[in-house]
Amino acid sequence: MKKMKKTILKKVLLLFITSSILLSCSDSIKYKNFKGFKEYLKEIHIESKVDNQIFYIVRIEDCFTCSTTETNLNMLSKLDTIKNLKIITVGNTTRDIYKKLIKTIANKNKVFEDKSSKIFSFETGFSKPLLIHLKNKKKVLFFREITDDKINLAEAYISNYK
Repeated sequence: MKKMKKTILKKVLLLFITSSILLSCSDSIKYKNFKGFKEYLKEIHIESKVDNQIFYIVRIEDCFTCSTTETNLNMLSKLDTIKNLKIITVGNTTRDIYKKLIKTIANKNKVFEDKSSKIFSFETGFSKPLLIHLKNKKKVLFFREITDDKINLAEAYISNYK
């Protein structure tokens, strides 16, 4: 009886380890707003350019996120040129520091402007800066809402992608 319990326990443990490994090796993760995000990309005319792309979306208009916006723009302005990085700015700004940082970013990486904040017409999950890495039109490799304490993670992820 003891031997049978040990055998069952070993099989359960093996099954658990195997399923954990298989799930962690998946080349796609679940992003519940993926459909809305794809529709949004189509709306702002970059839908056809999504293969192996990293999108970084940051809101530049409302000042309730001023420190977060500036911190994100500073981080993005310090990045080297990364071929597959697309930055999307949402809204308009009158702040000169934002305009200067965006110009610096645009000198190295592709910047798309969503001046009319169309992103809010789609279910994208966007409220804070958002990092999304798409493998293609069907698979998401990585996504994360970037809070102030995750900016270093975002920078590392993007920089290591080169």
